[in-house]
Amino acid sequence: MFSFSQKDFVIDNKLGLKVLAGMNMVIHCHHYNARLQRTLEQNHKIKGKEIFRNAATITYWELLKELNAVKRPSDKAQFIENLYKFLGFGTLNLSSLEEDRATSSSGHFVEGWNCGALKTKGTVCTMTEGFLEGAIKAMYNLDVEVRETCCANQPGVERCEFQITRNKSGLNFHLAKKNKVCSPARDNSTEALSNIKAETIIDAVMNMPLSGNNEGLIPAFNVYLAHTPQDFYNRVALNFIAEMNKVGFGSIAKEMLVEDAEHCALNTFGGVLESEEWSALVLPMVKEEKDNLFGLVAVANALGWGRCHITEHTPYKTLTLHSSNGYEAYGHIETKGYSDKPQCFMLRGVCAGLMGLVYENGELEDRSGKFLSRESSCLAARAHQCEFKVERDE
Repeated sequence: MFSFSQKDFVIDNKLGLKVLAGMNMVIHCHHYNARLQRTLEQNHKIKGKEIFRNAATITYWELLKELNAVKRPSDKAQFIENLYKFLGFGTLNLSSLEEDRATSSSGHFVEGWNCGALKTKGTVCTMTEGFLEGAIKAMYNLDVEVRETCCANQPGVERCEFQITRNKSGLNFHLAKKNKVCSPARDNSTEALSNIKAETIIDAVMNMPLSGNNEGLIPAFNVYLAHTPQDFYNRVALNFIAEMNKVGFGSIAKEMLVEDAEHCALNTFGGVLESEEWSALVLPMVKEEKDNLFGLVAVANALGWGRCHITEHTPYKTLTLHSSNGYEAYGHIETKGYSDKPQCFMLRGVCAGLMGLVYENGELEDRSGKFLSRESSCLAARAHQCEFKVERDE
């Protein structure tokens, strides 16, 4: 029996990192993952579905290649199933793998597309297609193409089904050479005062036993979470921007990524504020309204995104936040080198969303766009840290 547990992660509280088989893992929820997917796949300017699938294929080939210690072919399918379930993506049944078929009875992305404003009658398990392509290549050394033929997201369909075609041509599997990234510089800026004991929160959340349940899902903080290598998100974002640049919409692509992250902050952390975990761990520390913002940033620091802290804050008006090792900046340096412009679109959107969540009222969707966020300095642009400044959109 090949099982995974929290002990398989190497956790670094000081840097805010969770590492599995040498890969930095980040936690995002079903709201963000499905919205990011929609941004790419419903974009008629580019082949967004291919970008999303190929990013998963290469990323999970790399991860499974490092994890693969299974010798008996009969155990390999179970290994893939258990990893998929552990990470929180749902269930996989590979009992028909020799017949070139696979099924899934529950899925993280199905849940994501069925919530909020995200609705479609199409298949939505593109990431699973890529996961299976990469896993089968890593475990069986077979080049395959996986396509979802029917999806539990569709009316009247009870499970997702995947067709596997062997001898796929196209993707060139190789470990990409990464540019060297300097170790995080010590941020000597002073953190703004609050009543929140950030390290207590970070330690507690990073060590929570977050893994897939019987349905392969991770229900926590009133959302469904999933562990994903940060390389997946970096590949998706950078390739999306590159393809949109080719058709003259690169700057729009960046703002779309910011908007996705703002909605992520509103929905994800909106769930956090209403959760039992928040009530037990953070709420006793909250003495004034701004403490909610500091508490949410502490939770974010436990999601594998890196370490952030608030340096200046005027409730209802402004926020300045520093990040010493955000995965977007490092991802850009590793794959494309340094830039003359900031590159952290996810964190930009999250900062605006957090301010809207804490200081606005009404439905979550109505709180978006109330604050403007910009990245004033970035590690990817040779700064010693990333700095985000947020102000109310008057």
